[in-house]
Amino acid sequence: DDYVDNREDYVLNEVATDYNAGFQGALAGIVHLEVISGLPTTNNKCPCLQ
Repeated sequence: DDYVDNREDYVLNEVATDYNAGFQGALAGIVHLEVISGLPTTNNKCPCLQ
């Protein structure tokens, strides 16, 4: 691996800001639904919920 951490090299560093935006938005939506109790309930027989 020959990566050089150069902050001015936007070609190699732009992925960290661009591609994480969708994940951050989806995570914010899930957290919002959890806070307002809007997540759907399931009939899952998951043993971890006992």
